[in-house]
Amino acid sequence: MNIILVARSECVCLAILLFLFYFSFRYLENEEKHSFLKMCLFALGHVTFDLITIYTVIYYYLCLP
Repeated sequence: MNIILVARSECVCLAILLFLFYFSFRYLENEEKHSFLKMCLFALGHVTFDLITIYTVIYYYLCLP
């Protein structure tokens, strides 16, 4: 099973967050930039770990010790 088909909402969320991260890095001012970039980094971390969790659930036989 293809991981992108199973985790399509996470992939779309990751793409939107990366776009927002780039946009905020380029166009926001100092105080707004720091708080939004911090929130964006935490959200990117959450989506990344969600993708890792989905991958390990689907391919659990590859992750066995």
